[in-house]
Amino acid sequence: MKAAGIPSDAYDLHSPRHCFVSQIVQCGGSVKDSMEPVCHHEADLTFDRHAHTRLEDLSKVVDRLPDL
Repeated sequence: MKAAGIPSDAYDLHSPRHCFVSQIVQCGGSVKDSMEPVCHHEADLTFDRHAHTRLEDLSKVVDRLPDL
């Protein structure tokens, strides 16, 4: 960050990983698709710490559920 001239208090190094994994999930990527690019061996680490779902995405998932 310092070498790039970016103030270190403005960003953290894990933000791009969070964004990247969340985008893979939003695009319909599988668990494995989400884990491999960030070199995780446990799905819990990938999804508990890095993947974030937006309310809009959850709504789309619920809309795809079959009628009861």
